[in-house]
Amino acid sequence: MTRISRIAESHYNLGKNRDEKDTFVGIEGASHFSFCSGKMPSNVASNDLMAEISESDAHVAIAQRVNAWILKKVIGNSIHLQKYKNEADLLLKPVTEAYLSEGSRHFNAPNQVGGPLSSTCVKGTCLDQTPKAITAQKHIAGD
Repeated sequence: MTRISRIAESHYNLGKNRDEKDTFVGIEGASHFSFCSGKMPSNVASNDLMAEISESDAHVAIAQRVNAWILKKVIGNSIHLQKYKNEADLLLKPVTEAYLSEGSRHFNAPNQVGGPLSSTCVKGTCLDQTPKAITAQKHIAGD
C-alpha cells in the first residue's frame, strides 16, 4: 500500500510542476483503505497501515475535501481547499525535509545511480551530491 514517504515524493514532485488543475490534500490518520468501506481484501488487510481515525471520520474528511475542490472548480474560490492544501504541506514537511537533506534521487538529486537522470553519470560518477554524505565525510575526516 502507499506509504507516507511515497506520498511525500508525489507531493514534492507535483509541487514543482503544479498548475491550476493539480491539487494535493491529505487526511492525517487516514489509511489507504479509509477511502472504502466494508471488509478489506486480504492483501489490503495484510499490507495497509491501520487508520488512526474511524471510517466515518475519514469519509467525512474525504467529503469535505471533495466538496472544497468542487467549489473551487464551480465558483473559482475555496478557502477550505487552501486550508486542506496547507495541512498536507505541514503533514509532509518532515518527510520531505529528510529526503531533501539526504539528496534523494526522487527529490532533489535525480542525477545519481538509480535516479531518473542516471544516464548522465559518466563511469559511475554523478554530479548530484547529498548534503548528509558531505557532512559525514567531514566528521569522519576530523574536519
